[in-house]
Amino acid sequence: MSADTSSLGNPDDRLAARATLLALRAMLLHPGEVRLRLFFILPSLAPRTEELALDALVALPKPVACFAFAAGGAMALAHYPLATVLPIDRELDEETAGYERQYGPDARVELRGYRDSLLLTLPQLRHWREQYELPFGSRIGDAADERAHAAGAQALLRFGPPADPRA
Repeated sequence: MSADTSSLGNPDDRLAARATLLALRAMLLHPGEVRLRLFFILPSLAPRTEELALDALVALPKPVACFAFAAGGAMALAHYPLATVLPIDRELDEETAGYERQYGPDARVELRGYRDSLLLTLPQLRHWREQYELPFGSRIGDAADERAHAAGAQALLRFGPPADPRA
C-alpha cells in the first residue's frame, strides 16, 4: 500500500502548485479541450490525478517555469528550471507589492482561471511567485469584483490564453 503524500510538506507549497494548475489551464488556447481531471507531467507519459500532479509539482526543484497544452482531453505540463534560462520578467512581483500598498498586508487575492478560482493571502501569492514562473498566457490584475468580494478577496488576478498577435 502506498503512502498518501498529499498531507506532507509545507501546505503553501501545495497551494502554490494548485495555483499553477489553475493558471495554466486558463492559459491554454482552448481550455475547454481539457475535459478530464488528468495531467501529464512531462517527460512522463503516465496520466496523473490532480492530487498526484500536485505532488509532482511540489517535488520539482524551484524556481521552475511551467507551460501546458491540451493532450487527449487531459493537460500536459512541461517544465524547466529557471537557472537554465535568462531571467523572466517579474512584473507580477510589483503588482503584489501594489496590492499590499492599496489593500494592506492582510489583503487576499482571488486567482481566477477557466472555471476555477483560488483565494490566496499576499504571503501565499509571493510564495507562489517565488516558486513558479508562467511565461506564456495573460494575466490581468484588478480590484475584486462582486464574486471575489463575496469570497473574501480585495483583489482579483485573472488568467487567460496569450493575446492573439493578429488582433
